[in-house]
Amino acid sequence: MSNPYEAPLTTATATAKAQRAATEPRESIVEIARPIFLAWEKLRLVYVAVLGVLTVSMGMGRFGSLEFWSEVIVDAVAANVCYFAGTTFAVVLAFLVLIGQWTGGGF
Repeated sequence: MSNPYEAPLTTATATAKAQRAATEPRESIVEIARPIFLAWEKLRLVYVAVLGVLTVSMGMGRFGSLEFWSEVIVDAVAANVCYFAGTTFAVVLAFLVLIGQWTGGGF
């Protein structure tokens, strides 16, 4: 129900106002990304702990080898790059879903 004390609007003004409200973004990319990144970063601790346990258990007896540690460093960097790619994909997907809601389309 409309406010009875509100100034009357012309049809064109009301239509323009409704279209602007439907197409204006309600959230910025930062507002969308922050909770997703924070949730993924909390999970990163678990991810790194699991990878650490697997590395120690699979590397028994090879800790003195330079080849072992070079593999660990390269694999750790690759694992973290892949983890960050997953985070980025989640943010992009959430933003695309939101854009679909703004434009009336959907995913």
